Amino acid sequence: IIATVLSENIYEDEIQPSAEEINREIDRSKPWKVEFVVPEWVQQYRTWQLRARILKPLMQQYLHDNQISAGEEEIEAFKKALERGDDELSELSDEQKTEHNSFLHQMAVQHINAWKFFQAIQDRYGGTVYITHMGQPMVDGAIDRFLSEHAVQGSFTVCDERLKFGILNTSTNRPGYFPMSESEARGALRTPWWTPRAEKN
Repeated sequence: IIATVLSENIYEDEIQPSAEEINREIDRSKPWKVEFVVPEWVQQYRTWQLRARILKPLMQQYLHDNQISAGEEEIEAFKKALERGDDELSELSDEQKTEHNSFLHQMAVQHINAWKFFQAIQDRYGGTVYITHMGQPMVDGAIDRFLSEHAVQGSFTVCDERLKFGILNTSTNRPGYFPMSESEARGALRTPWWTPRAEKN
């Protein structure tokens, strides 16, 4: 057992990368001609995996307790945004279209709920907001503070102190992501990131 969150155990092997994942990262690093330090990458991988496994049930609890959920109009707007330009849909069978629609619905609920959660905790905790290559804002500073508060409350425990420090201090380690100004972050968190740019302006 490496951690416990809301009385559920998380095991060491659940956060370890496979040999295939390590080799894939080694191959990805070759064009950049930089030294790939496997132990450092593995530790970072374990940190992010554990953080995600701890955050998910705490986020679900927060959404439930605060009665926050994706609305039907929001779900349909998200699905339409993902389906734009998808000419292959017309070639699917009725069964495949049903499966595709179910998949999009689940994805929409997941992303919209996460976006609303990010809005809520950013309003409460503040902190650094990063923008991903997809234009999705990541409220790492607020998440750090949200998790730190739950750690004090005993909502979760981590057996490895180095891992615990890592998952509570990720807002200072976002390679490839760009910090947003306060005004940019405020706008990004008030406008759905999946909305086409033309509709945002």
